[in-house]
Amino acid sequence: MKMRHSFSNSTLSALFGITSRTISKRLRLGVSLLDEAIVWTFLDSLQHDRQAMASNNTAMARSLFHQSEDDVCVIFDGTYRYCQASSNLDAAQRLYSGHKRRPLYKIMVGVAPNGRILYVTGKYSATRTDSTILRHAFERGTLHRLQLNDVILADMGFASFQKFIEQQRGENLFEVRTSHKSKVAGANIDEETRRFNESRCVSLVRWRVEQTFGIFKQRFHYFQNANFKCTTEDFRKAKIMFALMNFFFEDITKDNNSLELTERIVARMNKTNLMAHFVCNFKLAESNLEHFADFRLFLLTNIDDHSIAAIFPPQTENNDLIMLACGSYQLKQAKLYLNRQNVKTTFKVGKVTKFNSYFIDNFKLDSEQGETIHFIVGQVASTKNNTSSLTASSNKTFLLIDTSKAGYEAILEYYCTCPMGLRTVGCCIHVMAIVWFLGGGYKCKNETVNPNLNLLCDITASRSSSTETNEESE
Repeated sequence: MKMRHSFSNSTLSALFGITSRTISKRLRLGVSLLDEAIVWTFLDSLQHDRQAMASNNTAMARSLFHQSEDDVCVIFDGTYRYCQASSNLDAAQRLYSGHKRRPLYKIMVGVAPNGRILYVTGKYSATRTDSTILRHAFERGTLHRLQLNDVILADMGFASFQKFIEQQRGENLFEVRTSHKSKVAGANIDEETRRFNESRCVSLVRWRVEQTFGIFKQRFHYFQNANFKCTTEDFRKAKIMFALMNFFFEDITKDNNSLELTERIVARMNKTNLMAHFVCNFKLAESNLEHFADFRLFLLTNIDDHSIAAIFPPQTENNDLIMLACGSYQLKQAKLYLNRQNVKTTFKVGKVTKFNSYFIDNFKLDSEQGETIHFIVGQVASTKNNTSSLTASSNKTFLLIDTSKAGYEAILEYYCTCPMGLRTVGCCIHVMAIVWFLGGGYKCKNETVNPNLNLLCDITASRSSSTETNEESE
């Protein structure tokens, strides 16, 4: 009850009818017994047993990072524990976090791809970065069981630790992979595509540590209580809570589509983004959409199935969108992107046919597909005022679809000018927003994705067609 609900000693005293002093003694005894009984068995012993660590790896992680059954994959990330401010000036400075604006100490946690906790090390001052904390753990031998072909996954905050390991790379040293969101100056399209694909593979496995933290803080409210001092005794309680997580461990990686999804990721890992090369060669990213002579814009405020089928015939189900994005995150974010309250979403999309011969010659398509392929250009942007939010600098999305195919297989190529738009493993939220909306999302105007958000609150677009303009003037 103390760890789950964070009841105070006075509350427990009233519930059980004993004094607060007796409650304190019993709690100290309970912490000591739990520390001896479960911390080593269900937590600390795992980092000394390679077989136990390897058994918690997943098939997806092994396929994405080319590992065998005996290799280990660990996802590291830091969490924090709020505490009381220290009366000592030096300690108070080290415990104060400028980011959170309150005193805390940090804990470094290593999680297996299936969600089991393997490493818990601490306690560290709030002024230390995640990268320096993990380097300290490496230098004092905490990671001594990790060997060649083992992989550590982390976010971009561990970039300096990744460089440190690359400089220290020895015969039996592990590999560190981090996710990133920025482009490298001077890199070509193929290099950037490969980097973003590798980053996406890291993210597909790394989310388990975030979910583990979420479950942990939901189950143990005591961890979020800040009325405690930064002491060794308090850190012991934190380790007991992490050990209890392993004691009641549930595999959080069960997914019926994991095998098919893994095969698609591996197949697209080294795929060249042909659409990005095409857009760069013709300098379409710098052009306004209205510059295309045969470009038609649809008014999406009064759309129907016939108008959508003219430009985007494929109907996409939820599983198709997950396979296209290589996960469900982009799908959720795309819906939220279009569903923000009090925000006007401008949605332009149109079909271009004059490049079909280029696609057949350079995209390795059959000549018969010249009649079934659609080249789609779109823009999605949002603004809080009534002015148009689409400008020449807005992110542009380019898709090539085959109307003779169904589901996600109909999306042959895609590219977006946003920072995440180069990857071929998954897609950005702008591509997903267009595919989801045109593939059937426009029918769900009464669907509520989030209780605080209305679906498709204001989807508008301009309509520009010379023939239609002439008809209206007549």
